[in-house]
Amino acid sequence: MKILVLPSELRERAGEWAVLSALVLGSAIVVYHGYGQLLGVALLGFCFLMLGVVNARLAIMVLLTYAFFDGDIRRFVNSIYGWPAIDPLLLLVPVVGSIFGLSVLMRDKVDTPLSRMVLALMLLMGLEIFNPLQGGLRVGLAGAFFYIPPLMFFWLGRHYATSDFIERLLYQLVLPIAVLAAIAGYMQTFFGFTPWEQAWIRHVAASYMALNVGGVIRPFAFFTSSAGYGMILSIGSAIAVAGIWLGHRRAAFTLLPLLPALFMTSERAPIVKLLVAGLVMWALHRGGGKGWYMRVTLGGLATIGLLAFALPHLMSSHPDFGQANALLTHEVGGLANPLNAKDSTLMIHLEMLGNGVLAGFTHPYGYGLGATTAAAGKFAGEGIEGMSTETDFGNMFVSLGFVGGIIYLVIIVRVFWTLISDWQLRRQRATLMILGILLATGASWLIAGLYSSPLLLWLLIGATDAMTRKQEKT
Repeated sequence: MKILVLPSELRERAGEWAVLSALVLGSAIVVYHGYGQLLGVALLGFCFLMLGVVNARLAIMVLLTYAFFDGDIRRFVNSIYGWPAIDPLLLLVPVVGSIFGLSVLMRDKVDTPLSRMVLALMLLMGLEIFNPLQGGLRVGLAGAFFYIPPLMFFWLGRHYATSDFIERLLYQLVLPIAVLAAIAGYMQTFFGFTPWEQAWIRHVAASYMALNVGGVIRPFAFFTSSAGYGMILSIGSAIAVAGIWLGHRRAAFTLLPLLPALFMTSERAPIVKLLVAGLVMWALHRGGGKGWYMRVTLGGLATIGLLAFALPHLMSSHPDFGQANALLTHEVGGLANPLNAKDSTLMIHLEMLGNGVLAGFTHPYGYGLGATTAAAGKFAGEGIEGMSTETDFGNMFVSLGFVGGIIYLVIIVRVFWTLISDWQLRRQRATLMILGILLATGASWLIAGLYSSPLLLWLLIGATDAMTRKQEKT
């Protein structure tokens, strides 16, 4: 009689069958107890990890794509299965990205000033997880979820990004997603929201007050918030403006849908930062980068004069666009009267920033990593909620104390200095694009709750460190 399976083979495969049986049994138990969504997230995360093993750069692009669309994915799934207190879909990209980033950090040399400062910032964040002032360990762990994964993408950018990869990423992935987001925002503004978007609006109505402007819901496209939607429009617009100076004329046409959409987010800061980014890119592009600061100054004064003349006329003469009218009125009013408390929140934001920086010195050990996140109000109760300054470096002073705040400010200065110096030296296209994006998103590189854009921004910062490090060694 022919033996189909030899006893030795049975012994060799016993372990494999045991693991497979355990996985099947564990999956059945998870589904039986109503955690099928968690199982699906785990399986998807495993697929992302396997993709990273096969093609790391493709995995990075897939992770970023998922992060950009995560808002609508979660809204659709949760409108069916309910709104969990802790959404496993929200954990997917931060967990997988952190695993990738940690594997790179453990292999690579930390051999540049910027990489050493980022590592020091991460170590300080790790200590601040245990700060009792934030309201408990759960708040600190939640803060780590918001702040540490984007920094992990710094190491991914440092290891895998090249100038060619950055150009492909920005032109072939990020810019098309920004245009698609603008189209989705127009649909929401003029035609309303889908059933799952309406369910989400009702779910967050009590806690997300900034979503409502004059009785009109801000557009948010497929992002987790209107702020995330505004960030991708700013990033896309900066890419398009850089394309004008770099000879990519087709990229300029994307400004046609992006700029009006950015204006109708009813957020004034992105408009101002995009103007600054455009001026700096123009000034650096002209004359080989020499004397760029003088051109920025003159261009800035001319822009301010033009806006001071034009905006009052826009306030009195812009037509009624129906649902968009409240958003446009709010936007134009704030830009035309930045110091008027009735029309602008500029002074409130400056006061919040000043109080945040001061808190870093009055409480030199900081309030804890989670104190400036939504986790403080969710897990700590009264007393901690509302400590966010709505700027990244202000939040670092609050969460990490003056040492962490200063480290973060030095990182910002170092990044901009490196980019400007590299452009003047090599005039590399990716350098000018990254500079424009970081200027257009200034003070928002590491804001808790944006989820997607900080991952991209710190990937670009890591790429900056890698490209300049390679240049210095050649």
